[in-house]
Amino acid sequence: MLFSQVRLGREGRHFRIFKFRKFGVKSGSHGLPLTLTNDPRMTTVGRVLARTKLDELPQLINVLRGEMAIVGPRPESLDFIDCFTPSNRHILEFLPGIFGPSQSAFRNECLFYPVNSDPASFYRRVLFPIKMSVDLAYYPNRSLLSDFKWVLAGTLAVIGVLGISVKLPVPPPLARVTPQKVRTDVEAFRRLNIRG
Repeated sequence: MLFSQVRLGREGRHFRIFKFRKFGVKSGSHGLPLTLTNDPRMTTVGRVLARTKLDELPQLINVLRGEMAIVGPRPESLDFIDCFTPSNRHILEFLPGIFGPSQSAFRNECLFYPVNSDPASFYRRVLFPIKMSVDLAYYPNRSLLSDFKWVLAGTLAVIGVLGISVKLPVPPPLARVTPQKVRTDVEAFRRLNIRG
C-alpha cells in the first residue's frame, strides 16, 4: 500500500519519500522514473490516486519528520541528479514540498511527453529546465501569504475547481514545448495573484 523512494532533499541530502503505491508490486523499483499517460505499470486504484494526487498524502509523514515542507520545490528523483547545474543548484537551499508553483503547473505532467520519444531524455532537456525556472522565480521571494495561496491553488486544482496547468496540446510536439510558453503561463498565474 505504501511506497517509498529515495529523493533529493534540502542541501542535496537524500531522504525516503512516502506515497501510496500507484504501480503494481511486480513493477519493481527499477524502471522508468516517470509516470506516463496510460502507464501499463499502474493499477486501477493507482490511476485514481494519480489523477486525484491522493498518492501524495503520505508525504505528510515526511513533513512531520522535517524532510519536507507543505510548500517547496518538488523533491527530485536521484535518477535526475545530473540535471542540477551551478545555475540551478541553489534550489536545493529550500526544503522540498508537497505544493508549489511547478507542482501546480505540471499537475498533469504525463500529458507533456511526446509519443515515440525517450521520456527521460525529454524530461532532462525540456521539462526539468522549465520546472527549475518556475521554482527559481518563486522561492527566493516567497512569503507566508503566497505559500498559502499555492496550497489553496493546488487543493482547488486537485478537486477540479481551479484548472492551473500549463496549456499545451496533448501530446505536444517537442518544438512547441518551450520555456517561453511556460513563462507565459507563469505570467497567467501571477495575474491570478497566486504568486503573492
